[in-house]
Amino acid sequence: PARLLQLVNGQLTQGEFNWYTMATAVIAFADPNTGRFAVATAAHPRAFVRRAGGSIEVLEASGLPLGVRSGEHYPLQEGRLETGDLLVLHSDGISEAVGDGSAPFGVEGLHHALRRNFASASAALDAVLDNVAAFTGGAPAIDDQTIMIVRKTEAAGG
Repeated sequence: PARLLQLVNGQLTQGEFNWYTMATAVIAFADPNTGRFAVATAAHPRAFVRRAGGSIEVLEASGLPLGVRSGEHYPLQEGRLETGDLLVLHSDGISEAVGDGSAPFGVEGLHHALRRNFASASAALDAVLDNVAAFTGGAPAIDDQTIMIVRKTEAAGG
Protein backbone atom coordinates (compact mmCIF):
# COMPACT_ATOMS: atom_id res chain seq x y z
CA PRO A 1 0.00 0.00 0.00
CA ALA A 2 2.74 2.53 0.86
CA ARG A 3 4.59 1.92 -2.41
CA LEU A 4 1.40 2.42 -4.42
CA LEU A 5 0.82 5.79 -2.71
CA GLN A 6 4.41 6.77 -3.57
CA LEU A 7 3.86 5.85 -7.24
CA VAL A 8 0.61 7.85 -7.48
CA ASN A 9 2.22 10.78 -5.68
CA GLY A 10 5.11 10.67 -8.16
CA GLN A 11 2.67 11.03 -11.05
CA LEU A 12 0.79 13.89 -9.42
CA THR A 13 3.94 15.86 -8.55
CA GLN A 14 5.46 15.80 -12.05
CA GLY A 15 3.89 19.12 -12.99
CA GLU A 16 3.46 22.40 -11.18
CA PHE A 17 1.54 22.15 -7.89
CA ASN A 18 -2.05 23.31 -7.77
CA TRP A 19 -4.90 22.51 -5.41
CA TYR A 20 -6.70 20.48 -8.09
CA THR A 21 -3.99 17.82 -8.22
CA MET A 22 -3.92 17.25 -4.47
CA ALA A 23 -5.84 14.33 -2.93
CA THR A 24 -6.13 12.28 0.21
CA ALA A 25 -6.09 8.50 -0.07
CA VAL A 26 -6.00 5.31 1.92
CA ILE A 27 -4.83 1.95 0.63
CA ALA A 28 -5.25 -1.22 2.63
CA PHE A 29 -4.65 -4.93 2.25
CA ALA A 30 -6.18 -7.60 4.47
CA ASP A 31 -5.57 -11.35 4.30
CA PRO A 32 -8.85 -13.11 5.17
CA ASN A 33 -7.09 -16.30 6.26
CA THR A 34 -4.39 -14.95 8.56
CA GLY A 35 -6.03 -11.67 9.56
CA ARG A 36 -2.87 -9.74 8.71
CA PHE A 37 -3.45 -6.26 7.34
CA ALA A 38 -1.42 -3.31 6.07
CA VAL A 39 -2.64 0.28 5.76
CA ALA A 40 -1.01 3.41 4.32
CA THR A 41 -2.65 6.82 4.15
CA ALA A 42 -2.01 10.15 2.49
CA ALA A 43 -3.64 12.72 4.81
CA HIS A 44 -6.81 10.62 4.91
CA PRO A 45 -8.79 10.15 8.14
CA ARG A 46 -7.04 7.57 10.27
CA ALA A 47 -8.20 4.00 9.92
CA PHE A 48 -8.82 2.09 13.11
CA VAL A 49 -9.37 -1.40 14.45
CA ARG A 50 -12.31 -2.06 16.72
CA ARG A 51 -11.34 -5.18 18.63
CA ALA A 52 -13.96 -7.84 19.44
CA GLY A 53 -13.35 -7.04 23.11
CA GLY A 54 -14.45 -3.43 22.56
CA SER A 55 -11.15 -1.53 22.48
CA ILE A 56 -10.28 0.89 19.66
CA GLU A 57 -6.80 1.01 18.12
CA VAL A 58 -6.25 4.04 15.90
CA LEU A 59 -3.70 3.45 13.13
CA GLU A 60 -1.36 6.43 13.34
CA ALA A 61 0.63 6.11 10.11
CA SER A 62 -0.07 8.96 7.68
CA GLY A 63 1.72 11.08 5.11
CA LEU A 64 1.08 14.34 3.26
CA PRO A 65 -1.72 14.54 0.68
CA LEU A 66 -0.89 13.11 -2.73
CA GLY A 67 0.45 15.72 -5.13
CA VAL A 68 2.00 18.06 -2.55
CA ARG A 69 5.66 17.06 -2.48
CA SER A 70 7.71 14.81 -4.74
CA GLY A 71 9.44 11.92 -3.00
CA GLU A 72 7.07 11.88 -0.02
CA HIS A 73 7.35 8.78 2.16
CA TYR A 74 4.10 7.10 3.21
CA PRO A 75 4.48 4.99 6.35
CA LEU A 76 2.95 1.54 6.43
CA GLN A 77 1.12 0.30 9.48
CA GLU A 78 0.66 -3.43 9.84
CA GLY A 79 -1.31 -5.51 12.26
CA ARG A 80 -3.43 -8.57 12.70
CA LEU A 81 -7.17 -8.96 13.06
CA GLU A 82 -8.55 -11.67 15.32
CA THR A 83 -12.00 -13.22 14.92
CA GLY A 84 -14.68 -10.55 15.40
CA ASP A 85 -12.32 -7.58 14.96
CA LEU A 86 -13.27 -4.78 12.56
CA LEU A 87 -10.89 -2.81 10.33
CA VAL A 88 -12.59 0.53 9.59
CA LEU A 89 -11.62 2.97 6.80
CA HIS A 90 -13.72 6.09 6.30
CA SER A 91 -13.84 9.47 4.60
CA ASP A 92 -14.09 12.73 6.51
CA GLY A 93 -17.68 13.04 5.33
CA ILE A 94 -18.61 10.56 8.08
CA SER A 95 -16.77 12.24 10.94
CA GLU A 96 -17.59 15.78 9.75
CA ALA A 97 -21.33 15.15 9.27
CA VAL A 98 -23.31 17.87 11.04
CA GLY A 99 -26.70 17.88 12.69
CA ASP A 100 -28.78 20.63 14.24
CA GLY A 101 -25.97 21.53 16.66
CA SER A 102 -22.64 22.98 15.66
CA ALA A 103 -20.52 19.97 16.66
CA PRO A 104 -19.78 17.33 14.01
CA PHE A 105 -20.53 13.60 14.39
CA GLY A 106 -16.81 13.16 14.98
CA VAL A 107 -14.55 10.17 15.22
CA GLU A 108 -16.00 9.66 18.70
CA GLY A 109 -19.46 9.26 17.15
CA LEU A 110 -18.03 6.68 14.78
CA HIS A 111 -16.39 4.78 17.62
CA HIS A 112 -19.64 4.95 19.63
CA ALA A 113 -21.65 3.55 16.71
CA LEU A 114 -19.33 0.52 16.73
CA ARG A 115 -19.39 0.00 20.51
CA ARG A 116 -21.02 -3.45 20.35
CA ASN A 117 -20.07 -6.65 18.54
CA PHE A 118 -21.62 -7.33 15.17
CA ALA A 119 -22.37 -10.61 13.41
CA SER A 120 -21.21 -9.16 10.08
CA ALA A 121 -19.42 -6.21 8.52
CA SER A 122 -22.67 -5.17 6.83
CA ALA A 123 -24.44 -5.02 10.23
CA ALA A 124 -21.64 -2.78 11.54
CA LEU A 125 -21.91 -0.60 8.42
CA ASP A 126 -25.68 -0.28 8.88
CA ALA A 127 -25.15 0.75 12.52
CA VAL A 128 -22.76 3.54 11.48
CA LEU A 129 -25.02 4.82 8.71
CA ASP A 130 -28.08 4.70 11.00
CA ASN A 131 -26.18 6.66 13.68
CA VAL A 132 -25.03 9.28 11.15
CA ALA A 133 -28.59 9.63 9.78
CA ALA A 134 -30.01 10.02 13.30
CA PHE A 135 -27.33 12.57 14.19
CA THR A 136 -27.93 14.68 11.08
CA GLY A 137 -31.71 14.35 11.22
CA GLY A 138 -31.62 12.85 7.74
CA ALA A 139 -30.26 16.08 6.23
CA PRO A 140 -28.49 15.64 2.89
CA ALA A 141 -24.75 15.03 3.14
CA ILE A 142 -22.52 17.99 2.27
CA ASP A 143 -19.54 15.72 1.52
CA ASP A 144 -19.12 12.13 0.42
CA GLN A 145 -19.80 9.65 3.22
CA THR A 146 -17.64 6.68 2.37
CA ILE A 147 -16.89 3.86 4.78
CA MET A 148 -15.48 0.38 4.42
CA ILE A 149 -15.58 -2.14 7.23
CA VAL A 150 -13.76 -5.48 7.15
CA ARG A 151 -14.69 -8.05 9.80
CA LYS A 152 -12.40 -11.00 10.53
CA THR A 153 -14.28 -14.28 10.58
CA GLU A 154 -12.93 -17.68 11.54
CA ALA A 155 -10.41 -19.06 9.05
CA ALA A 156 -11.59 -21.81 6.74
CA GLY A 157 -11.31 -25.16 8.44
CA GLY A 158 -11.09 -23.53 11.90
